[in-house]
Amino acid sequence: MKKIFKAVIAVVLVLIITLSAIPITFAADVTARLYNIYGNGMVLKQNEEVSLNGAAKGGSEITCFLFDENNELIAQAKTTANRSDEFSLKFTAPAGGYKTYSIAFYENGNGFAFISDVVFGEVWLASGQSNMQYPLLSAHGGKDMYDSGEKLSSWIRALLVPGVTPYKGRDDSVPADPQKDIEGAFWAKGDNMQFYGISAVAYYFAQELMEKLDMPVGIINASLGGSSIASWLSRESIDADAQVKADFIKADEYYAYSDWNETERSMYYDMTSNFNLKINPVRPFKLSGMIWYQGETDAMFEWEHGRYSRAFDLMQRSYTEYFGYENGMLPIVYTSLCSCPYSDKLNMLDMNLEFQEIQQARPESRALISVYDIPLDYYENVGAIHPAYKQPVGERMAYSALGFVYHNYDTYTTATVKNVETGDGCIYVSFRNTGSGLNFKGSALRGFSVCGEDGVYVQADAKIVADDTICVYSKLEKKPVSAAYAYYLSNQECNLYATQGKSTFIPVASFVTDKSVGTRYMKYTAWTDCESDTAWRCILPTQKDAYFSTWEADNAEISFNSSSAFSGTNGMSITADSKKFSVNPLFSFKDKLKKVTCTDLETDLSDYGTLSFKVRNNGTNDVKIQSVRIYVNDVSYYSPVECEGRDVTVTIPADSEWHTVAYDLNTLYLTGNEGGIAYSNEKLDEIRNIKINFKNTKRGNADISVDEFRFTADTAEVYKTEFRPVFKSIDNPFEFISAIFVSMIGFIVNMFR
Repeated sequence: MKKIFKAVIAVVLVLIITLSAIPITFAADVTARLYNIYGNGMVLKQNEEVSLNGAAKGGSEITCFLFDENNELIAQAKTTANRSDEFSLKFTAPAGGYKTYSIAFYENGNGFAFISDVVFGEVWLASGQSNMQYPLLSAHGGKDMYDSGEKLSSWIRALLVPGVTPYKGRDDSVPADPQKDIEGAFWAKGDNMQFYGISAVAYYFAQELMEKLDMPVGIINASLGGSSIASWLSRESIDADAQVKADFIKADEYYAYSDWNETERSMYYDMTSNFNLKINPVRPFKLSGMIWYQGETDAMFEWEHGRYSRAFDLMQRSYTEYFGYENGMLPIVYTSLCSCPYSDKLNMLDMNLEFQEIQQARPESRALISVYDIPLDYYENVGAIHPAYKQPVGERMAYSALGFVYHNYDTYTTATVKNVETGDGCIYVSFRNTGSGLNFKGSALRGFSVCGEDGVYVQADAKIVADDTICVYSKLEKKPVSAAYAYYLSNQECNLYATQGKSTFIPVASFVTDKSVGTRYMKYTAWTDCESDTAWRCILPTQKDAYFSTWEADNAEISFNSSSAFSGTNGMSITADSKKFSVNPLFSFKDKLKKVTCTDLETDLSDYGTLSFKVRNNGTNDVKIQSVRIYVNDVSYYSPVECEGRDVTVTIPADSEWHTVAYDLNTLYLTGNEGGIAYSNEKLDEIRNIKINFKNTKRGNADISVDEFRFTADTAEVYKTEFRPVFKSIDNPFEFISAIFVSMIGFIVNMFR
C-alpha cells in the first residue's frame, strides 16, 4: 500500500512540475531561491547526507523531492526557513552510479526550482594556486581537444568557481565574513565545452578515478593563482590555533576583524580571503577528499621551516570539521613544487623537504607526489613555474587517492628516506613506500651528490642494491658523510622511481641525508654527463626558460652518441679538420639582444679543487688540449694547470684509449695559458664559461670523445699568489706581452722575498 501511495504522489508531483514549467516564473509570492552552487548536472556524494541550501522568507515551509530517471520518488525533505531567511534541506543520498535524478523544490506549496540530470558518486575538492587553476583548455592535450570541439565524458562534472571571485559585484573587494554563496559559480559536464574551464590537473585526476572506480566523479573546482595558504584558512580556525596565529602575527599577516577593509585586502595573500569567498560557500557538499597544489607563493617569501606545516595541518583539521568528514581526517593528496628558481635562495628545495615531513606526520590521511621530472611552461613576466603536462600530475594524484582512500594499492605516496647508513665509501639510503621496488629510467641513475666533512657536495653515482635501498658513492669523495638527490633548482635529469608492478609511477622524493653538514650544494650539472645536446635550463623568473643546447663548438662538429660514452648512454663526439678547435658548455644564452646567464647552473667553483674529465683520441694523430679556459667575464679567463704534469697543455695520444685529465683549480694562469698570474681558486667564485681548446699536432682530421666531467672538493689549506710565466707555446701577441709582463712582476716580487 505504501509503495502505491509513493507512486501516486510521484506521478502527481511530476505532473505539477511538468505543467507548471517551474512555477518560480509565475508564482508572485515565492521568495525562495537555491544558492548558485547547485545546478543541473551536479554530482553529490553517494550514501551521504545531502544538504541543499538557499534563501527564503523566514517561516516559509520548504520542501524538496528526489526522483530517479523513471520518475520514482526516492527521497524527500522538509524544513522551515529560519529567522536569517535561510533554509537547509537534508536527505540521505542513494548509492552512486550512472542513474540520473531530478530534484523539485517548493515554498509553501509553490514550485521555485527544478534541478535535472543530478548524479551521485565521488566528490573531490580541487584547490590551490596557479598550477591547480591552470585550465584544461590551455593545457597540453587539452588545448587540442578544445580546439577540435571534442566532447569529454558526461560523467565527469565540475562546479566551476571563478578564480577572481566577485563580491558585491566587484573583483577588487574581499569580505571579512564567510559567504554563503558564490557569484558566477556553475556546474558543467564533460560533454559541455564550458567544462574545459576546469583545472587540468583536476580533470585528469577525475578521469582516472572515474575509469578505475566505474563511478561518476564531481570536482569542486576552487583555486586562485598566486594565492597563499593563509588565504585558504578561516578566521575561526586561525584564532583557535595559538601557534598559527602567532606565526601570522610575526609575519605581519594577521588582520583583526575590526581592522578589515574590504577594498584594501587581497584575495591572493591575505588570511581568510579565499576561505570566505570560495570554501565556506561549498561546505554543504560532502567530500571524498581533497587535492591540493599550492606552496609556490609561500616559498617565494620569507620561508621559515615549520610554519607551512602548521598552516597545512590547520587546514586539514578545520576542513575535516567544516565538510563533516567523519572517517578520520579529510584525505589530502598534494604535490611537491616543480623545479624552478623562485628566488636565489633554496626555499623551493627546502619546502619540498618540509612537504615530506607533512606527509609523514599523518600518513593515514596524506599522500604526496613528486613532479620534478615533468617539463615546464613559460609565461611572460612570470617565468617557467608550471609543468607543461598536467596529465601526469593528475594521474599521479589519482593513483595516490586510489591507494589510500579507495584501498586499491598498498603504496600511495612518494617514496621518502627511511634509514641512512654509511660504510665502505658509500651512503646507503633505504626508503619507505617503494611499491614493487625501486627502478630508474635511462641507462644510469642521475641527480646524486655527496659531501665529506667539509660540507662541499660533488657529483656522485648511485646504484640500486635492494628493492628499497640505493648506494650513493663517488670516486672523488672517499669518505662521504651526506648524500643529496634532486636537490637542484632544475631536476629533470633525476630519474629514480618507485614502481607498481613493472611500471614506474611516482619519482622518489628529493632528499638530503644530513643537512647539518650541508654548506655548499651542487647546482645543475646536466652538461657534465655529456648525455644530450639539449637540456632544460632555468634562466630567471622573468626570462624565458626552455630546452637549450648543452654544448657548442668552434671550428668543430659535436654530437652525442653511445660510441663516445665512457659511462651512461652517451658521450660527446668532437670531429674537426681545423688545426685549432674548441668546445664549451653553454652557461648563457641570448634573449633578444641581451645575454642571460642560467640561474640553475654551477657558476661558483671556489669550493672545488679539481676539474677532471674523460677523453679518448679516436684519430691517427696526437691531439693536444692546449688549455682549459675558465672565463670570469667576457674577456678575462684563468687557465688551470694539469695536476700531474703541472702544465696547462696536455697531449692525448692516438691510442683509442680513455684517459683521465685532471686540472688543479688552485693553480690558475690569468689571461692565457702561456703567461699569467697563478691564484687560488677563490678567483673562480663567479664564472661565465668554461672552454676547452684543442690543437692538432699534424695535418688531418681530429676525432675526439669526451665524457664525465667532474669537480672535487678543494682540500688545499694554504693559498699562494705566484707569478709563473710559461713561454713554450705562445701563439698570439697578447699572450707574449702577458708572459713578459708577468716575468717582470715576478722578478720584482722575488727581490723582496
